[in-house]
Amino acid sequence: MKGAKPPRVAFVNLGCAKNMVDSEVMMARLAGRGVVLTDSFPVDAVVVNTCGFIQEAKEESLEEIFRVVRLKEEGLVGKVLVGGCLSQRYMEELRREIPEVDRFFGLAEISSIDSLLVEVLGDEGKGLSDPCGDLELLYQERASLVSSPWTYLKITEGCSNRCTYCTIPLIRGDVKSRLPESVEREFDRLVSRGVREVNIVGQDITVYGRDLSPPLSLPELLWRLSRRAPDDLWIRLLYLHPRRVTDELVAAMREVPQVVPYADIPIQHASDRVLERMGRGYTKDDLRELVSMVRREIPGVVLRTTVLLGFPGEEERDVEELLEFIREVRFDRLGGFVYSREEGTAAFEMEGQVPREAARERLEEVMTLQAEISLEKNREFLGRIVDVLVEEGNSEGGVGRFSGQAPEVDGVVRVNSRRPLGEGEVVAVRVTGFDHYDLEGELFEERKRD
Repeated sequence: MKGAKPPRVAFVNLGCAKNMVDSEVMMARLAGRGVVLTDSFPVDAVVVNTCGFIQEAKEESLEEIFRVVRLKEEGLVGKVLVGGCLSQRYMEELRREIPEVDRFFGLAEISSIDSLLVEVLGDEGKGLSDPCGDLELLYQERASLVSSPWTYLKITEGCSNRCTYCTIPLIRGDVKSRLPESVEREFDRLVSRGVREVNIVGQDITVYGRDLSPPLSLPELLWRLSRRAPDDLWIRLLYLHPRRVTDELVAAMREVPQVVPYADIPIQHASDRVLERMGRGYTKDDLRELVSMVRREIPGVVLRTTVLLGFPGEEERDVEELLEFIREVRFDRLGGFVYSREEGTAAFEMEGQVPREAARERLEEVMTLQAEISLEKNREFLGRIVDVLVEEGNSEGGVGRFSGQAPEVDGVVRVNSRRPLGEGEVVAVRVTGFDHYDLEGELFEERKRD
């Protein structure tokens, strides 16, 4: 590259919603300095934002790094930068094992991605414009990895819980809450950009604001955001720790007009013996009371959870106890994963490690049961009218979600229509069909004309 031509940079994002936000922050930081963001090769550099939460995520991240390194060897990529959780946790090992990567960087360097790029590009990095003056670096602006009417808004970083299986505190440290003014500024930008749904995320958003001075609570933040949001905006809360779903929070979820009736509460298990070994801080009876209270206080709430199978010491009786609890509670949505033995966690040294194949079979049993429940739950929607946020529109209708479906993890609503539907529209749909996870319907305004 010659002269002051701006560098061309591609991004590879892996992992969870929090990682997506980090990638969008880095992309905006680079775009603000004149970098051309592209997915067309050749490029001057590729930034790989990795995940390192469980074994499968680490393997996927390594595969992507090696894929990009091969592109470098083929002359399609100039420099390779690798960040994210895998880089944060295993930086020295990665430097030794993959010397072809030009720069590994940690989570604290996200806001310095432009400086890192200049560092690795050398003379070719001179095409970056000077950084803007005294601006908030992190979250000051975000690009968008996907074209959609929804987005994520991260309000906390890290986690202060000490679940015995989890590496998040090792990778991202104790919980740190964003200042409410910072959250509000980003929220305002998202709304002004035309976003119709804001999904609030963090490893455990129920602790938001407790580390601030003066302290603030998640319900207080929700009311602050509500006062600056249009009435038809959807606000969704993701990742609520069961131990801290308080009466105040449930009341805010019911009363703040933009908050949709959707509660994502990862229980992880329902065997008291396993929950204690996990360090979750609650019992099956606590969960039963919590589910009952949430359903009683939030009319029409859709309840999602996550479970973990194959934790050290888990026996068949524990699995049966979890299955029985799922049959009793009948979650609307349920995701699951197999325990991953991670160095540095308390569970790594525990006796009774469950063979991975046995853990997968247990997870399959749980998901088979949930599929039956989900099918019955979706059958209840037949004939009902739901508001659908259109994500993809075409001349014959489109695909979207109603408020009881979170992006990326839940199902969709396929909409049949005699008029074209546009991305970002919210339309009334009468449900006419269903399967285990998705719904199908027809535009209700057309039925009214008939």
